[in-house]
Amino acid sequence: MDYFYVASGFGNKGLHDGYLKTRYKASDKLILTADGHVFNSASEVLATNGNKLSRYLGTEVDIVATYALTPVIGFEAGYSHFFSTGTLSSPTVKNVTNAKQNSNWAYLSINIKPTFLVK
Repeated sequence: MDYFYVASGFGNKGLHDGYLKTRYKASDKLILTADGHVFNSASEVLATNGNKLSRYLGTEVDIVATYALTPVIGFEAGYSHFFSTGTLSSPTVKNVTNAKQNSNWAYLSINIKPTFLVK
């Protein structure tokens, strides 16, 4: 979802990303993965009025299926869902409008890996 991409989007608070990753090889050509992330602020989070907010920022679930049609051509499909919290909408954190509404996205891709480029 890129709420927490590279640099801290909410000052110097830091981010804890607790995660669990799974991988299942259904066949020689099909691989399924599912990842779960729980995001928390590494330090205390305060509202603009000085009240403490929960450190819990949200949970993300990612599901990906990869299929190798040939050694050169493959397909990938993925879906991600972010279950956000009210803390995410605080102006002192990400200032995300409607943070309690869940975010999601999906993608399909064709991956071509020409063998003449791979050494």
